[in-house]
Amino acid sequence: MTKIKLEFKFIISALNIFLILLFLLLESNFVISALFLLWMNMTIYAGCEMKTRGMLFAFCIAFFSFLMGRHLLSYYFNYEVEYFSDTVNSHAELCLLLSLVSICLSYVFFYQKNKKYNKQENQDVMLSNRYIELIQRYSLRLFWISLLFSIIYAVFTAVLVAKMGYLASYTVEGMALMRGNVVLVMLNRIEQALPVALCCYLATFPNKKSCNKICGFYFLYLILTLLGGQRGPFILGCLFLMIYYFYRNKMTGEVWIKKRWIKWGVVLFPFILVGLGLFSQIRVGDKVEFKNIGDSVVKFVYNNGVSINVIKRAYELDDRLRADRYYSMHFLHDGIFGFVFGSEGTGNNADRAIEGYRLAHALPYLMFREQYLEGKGTGTTYIAELWHDFGYLGVILGNLFYGFLLASLANYDKNKPFLTSIKLLIIIKLLWAPRGGFTEFISILSLPATIFVYVVLFLGVFLVYGAPKRRYVKSYR
Repeated sequence: MTKIKLEFKFIISALNIFLILLFLLLESNFVISALFLLWMNMTIYAGCEMKTRGMLFAFCIAFFSFLMGRHLLSYYFNYEVEYFSDTVNSHAELCLLLSLVSICLSYVFFYQKNKKYNKQENQDVMLSNRYIELIQRYSLRLFWISLLFSIIYAVFTAVLVAKMGYLASYTVEGMALMRGNVVLVMLNRIEQALPVALCCYLATFPNKKSCNKICGFYFLYLILTLLGGQRGPFILGCLFLMIYYFYRNKMTGEVWIKKRWIKWGVVLFPFILVGLGLFSQIRVGDKVEFKNIGDSVVKFVYNNGVSINVIKRAYELDDRLRADRYYSMHFLHDGIFGFVFGSEGTGNNADRAIEGYRLAHALPYLMFREQYLEGKGTGTTYIAELWHDFGYLGVILGNLFYGFLLASLANYDKNKPFLTSIKLLIIIKLLWAPRGGFTEFISILSLPATIFVYVVLFLGVFLVYGAPKRRYVKSYR
């Protein structure tokens, strides 16, 4: 094993030296070269220990897909992109590099700290098997109920989007049609409870057979969400399941991920990217074009990495964005916090763009105006929000915090089902941060549907079982 590790380290070192020499030969931009090298080494570092570093690996993939890929293609392969000045491009590149450096340093520090703490800890809190079984049973019931209504909602959404169009579904009229129907509103609220119930169930560490069944049905639901024009839930859901299965793999001596699954995954991955790329063309009514797999994969990376433009446009239009709005703190206007600090409403409208607290609405309104009101948007990215609110220092501090979260979310405990379920739930939104808001992982915890599931589940178990009985068992790691 030691010999294999030495050989692997030698290969990685040789690869780094080769790339450094290549970048010097090509006279590549220092920041871009450092960005790619750092990302590559972080991804390899995470991939070497997927069980404990799977969260970092998935985040690196999301970071490249949503933020780095498009820019690297335009720089190294001269792919045509929107014109930005050298100053704007340098700003975006610096933001990305500061983000990865901060995450890397923070993650390694807290990962090693947590690892050292786990080895030194000599007592475990053990909950009764009966208590954990009740949580598993009740969360499973909530899952089946929410899954049924979520599937119905996904079908309704697909029908409505097919009739009015994908972009039109984001207009005020489209949202009014979706939210004006009491039945659809109720179905939407129930759908929000689905990932919460799933995380509570997975937090009890079910056996493989039961877990495969539940995750299989959840995967079918994710496929159905594609019919409504949404790629996000599908991509996030797949990454989430991958992280969980890698964590459970060989944890108790049982193989959860077979080698042939990994081989099939590698083979099918390009075809999945091609499918998602074609799907992007279909959902907005563009002409479907397909040349070959390689070209389609490159196009997917190119089109999917458009979030880098949010960083650039936010920099260009910073003097027109409201200085009194802290977009990274938008969670204060979501969920139960919205009842206190005020909710923004729904749909693309001028009031929400001007008076609201979301960069995802303020920025496209400045850029497109009429097209924004017709449903067109830019999305957002946590880096642009942090820079607008707090400058480069905010980018550094925000990513140091993300590094802490990524390291902390790798530790799950069956005997802490409440805390473990929250960690699993946070993963879903944290992976979306490169294309989403900085505090969306807080927003999902503040949703009434999330609170409802936790209250019903743990209160129900308390009424049946009583207070959880704990006992301490010495263990030596």
